[in-house]
Amino acid sequence: MDLEDKFAYFETQVNQQAQDVIDEQVNQYRATLQKDYDEFVKNTNQEFDAKFVNAKKDMRKELNKNISQSQIHLQRDLYLQEEKLKKTLFAEFNDAIQNYMQTDEYRNQLVVMINNLKDYAEKNREELVVYINHSDQGMLETLFEETNANIQISDREFLGGVRGVLKDRQVLIDYSFSTLLANVEDSFTIKEVDD
Repeated sequence: MDLEDKFAYFETQVNQQAQDVIDEQVNQYRATLQKDYDEFVKNTNQEFDAKFVNAKKDMRKELNKNISQSQIHLQRDLYLQEEKLKKTLFAEFNDAIQNYMQTDEYRNQLVVMINNLKDYAEKNREELVVYINHSDQGMLETLFEETNANIQISDREFLGGVRGVLKDRQVLIDYSFSTLLANVEDSFTIKEVDD
C-alpha cells in the first residue's frame, strides 16, 4: 500500500468516523427535538384540557348562578302574587264579616259567646267582664237583657265578636273576629291543587 492509498484509506476512515459522529449528533438532535415536540404537544393538550375543564366549570357556575337568580326572582314574584291574593282574599273576608255583623245571626252568635264565657266564669267562680266592639254598642242593651252579663264597650277595635276578662286571674278569653282572622292569616298558605 503506497502513501496515496494510505491517505485515501485514512481519509475514508476519518470521513466515516466524522460521518458517524455527525449522524449520531443528528440522531440525538432529532431525538431531543422529538422529545421537546412531544412534551410541548403533551403540555399544550394538558393546558387546553385544563382550560376546557375550567371553562366547563365556569359555564356550569354561571348557569347555576343564573338558574338560582331566576328561581329567586320567580319565588319572589310568586310570594308577591300570593301576598296580593291573600290580601284580596282577607279583604273579602273582612267585607263578609262586616255584612254578617248586620244580621240577626251575628247578634245570636254574640249571645251564645257571652253565655259560654259566663258559664265558664261561673264554673270557676270568677268575676267576668265581657267586652264588645264599639261598632256593636247599639246591641248593648239587648245583649245585657238576653245574657244578664257585665258587658262593656271595648276601647280597642277588634272587628267583632267578644272578649272576656276573668278579673281574679286577669285572663283574657278572646273570641274576637280580628284575632280569629289574624290567626288564620298567619297560618294561611296557598297550595297548588292537583286536577
